Amino acid sequence: MSLVFKSSYISFIILFIVLLCILSSNVSHSFIVNFIGN
Repeated sequence: MSLVFKSSYISFIILFIVLLCILSSNVSHSFIVNFIGN
């Protein structure tokens, strides 16, 4: 039971980190595009 909870918790953390990386790269990409556009 605790092993399943631990693995799901770790997968949730990994998913959150991946989502954060995608979001930050998306924001920086749009910022670079706007900076070059101006």
